[in-house]
Amino acid sequence: MTRQNGINVHRFLEGYGVKVRLYHESKTSRPANVVYGGRQIARLLKKVPDRTGLVVRCIQTSNPTGFDDVTIRSVWCFLGAHFPQSAQTAAIEAFSRRISRT
Repeated sequence: MTRQNGINVHRFLEGYGVKVRLYHESKTSRPANVVYGGRQIARLLKKVPDRTGLVVRCIQTSNPTGFDDVTIRSVWCFLGAHFPQSAQTAAIEAFSRRISRT
């Protein structure tokens, strides 16, 4: 039985302009478009690569410093519940809207 390698997480995220750093380099204040470790992204890539790309674009649109495991998983679940059959542009537009608090 031969084992096939999955999608390379580093190359996948580089296509979106996101850098992958080692997990032990993580900081409390995260820079924009940086993932530490990338384990959560790798798990989601094995499930549905297209939806994983949508998750990355939605996070970049709303808050590019929000690439932590909890946010990634939350956006994944939100998209599955609220945008299962919608066009990807509709989901990205929904994340790009800014809520004004007055």
